[in-house]
Amino acid sequence: MQFVLEAFKLLFFIIDVGIYGFIEFIYGVFMYIAQAKLFSNDVIKEFYGRIFLILGLFMIFKLTFSMVQMLLNPDDMSDSQKGVGNIIKRIGVVIVMLTMVTTIFDMAYELQGIILKDNILARIILTPTSATAQSDEQKKEDGLSQGGNTVNLDTMGGQMSITAFSSFFVSTMPSKYNVVERCVNPVTGEVNMWKLWDWVNAKEDGEYVIAYYFLFSSAAGVILALVLINFCIDLGVRLVKLGFLQLIAPVPIISYMDPKGDKIFKAWGNSCLWTYLDVFIRLIAIYFALFIISQVMISVL
Repeated sequence: MQFVLEAFKLLFFIIDVGIYGFIEFIYGVFMYIAQAKLFSNDVIKEFYGRIFLILGLFMIFKLTFSMVQMLLNPDDMSDSQKGVGNIIKRIGVVIVMLTMVTTIFDMAYELQGIILKDNILARIILTPTSATAQSDEQKKEDGLSQGGNTVNLDTMGGQMSITAFSSFFVSTMPSKYNVVERCVNPVTGEVNMWKLWDWVNAKEDGEYVIAYYFLFSSAAGVILALVLINFCIDLGVRLVKLGFLQLIAPVPIISYMDPKGDKIFKAWGNSCLWTYLDVFIRLIAIYFALFIISQVMISVL
């Protein structure tokens, strides 16, 4: 009976490596889309250059029309919404925003790149636990650096997939065994999931040193892969939407000149904000799910 169980564990391990290898690929696509930019600055500047003349004429027309209205109705000159002071303030805001809009988007993309490349969200959420932490002595024995593994966009998919997969390899001797550290190259950050093969049926003093929850790992892997595929599609929509919002930015900004155009400007601003944050919200959801899975697997021992 034990032989059959161990054979099933090895069979499911092979299946799991395929599933989590696919997750590594999908996560790589996810990160590629997440850091992509639909339009280059040259394209944006060329487009803005073409429409600024039209928008400038609109600003002059709007200003002239407002002045004519105030001449016909002098009471409007002191009005808090239609008065000269409010118009001048709004024109100043519009000019500043038209000048800074490209810089603001560039800074937002730069911040996004820093967060993604440095894997900041994963470092915050997926903190080491006492059940998965490895002793300094064991790290020295394995030749692992104290500063942690190298993480970059090329290896991030492998890091995420091994984090998910290894959640179902729970050490029965937490102070001695850490399967994640043994599967990740401490220099390059590259992941080799096949190194987990040695731990599937590993024993010490007749007891399994690692509890491998093979059925749960396969089910969770399929679900995670489907979620990531859905996220990739949504991020593709985000990429197009964010590029479009940047492209049309001068129009809602110009609308701010008219007090009645506040709704248009606010709607555009909210769309930009939530579209931009969408990728971080999805990453937080992924990492939080991995954290919950790891805690549940640890708690069952």
